[in-house]
Amino acid sequence: SVYMTFLSNMAQLNLTNQVIPFPAPSELAAQFLRRHRVQIDLLHLDAAHEYESVAADLRLWSPLVREGGVLLGDDYLGHWKAVRKAVDEFAAKVGATVEVYGHKWLLRVPSPKPAAWPRLPPKKWYGRSRAARGGGGVGKRRRGGT
Repeated sequence: SVYMTFLSNMAQLNLTNQVIPFPAPSELAAQFLRRHRVQIDLLHLDAAHEYESVAADLRLWSPLVREGGVLLGDDYLGHWKAVRKAVDEFAAKVGATVEVYGHKWLLRVPSPKPAAWPRLPPKKWYGRSRAARGGGGVGKRRRGGT
């Protein structure tokens, strides 16, 4: 399978400490990493080649790329016109320049990120605060199920 070939390649190149496979649908993986506030240095997008899918991946993944990081993908040239359209529109929206290397496209995330560049939302606190729950100091626990 493609996944097993990928794992084998990472092992042969001694990259198992730098590359962490995360086999999941694109949207689920992006949501998981966003929730855990992961920031990525280099992100290679290579999924569906329809306009809507590429545009959605750019919206989902671009906030996760760290300032000074790189977002790239392939199939920019040739018969994948939807890929090029989505990448060009995203770049225009965020004020980035598309760099092209063969059939690969590359966007560099400026440092600092301009206002137009997508960002992670502020950290959310789920549930009520410790004070609102009637909790005390650090490490204090209630016993007896109340």
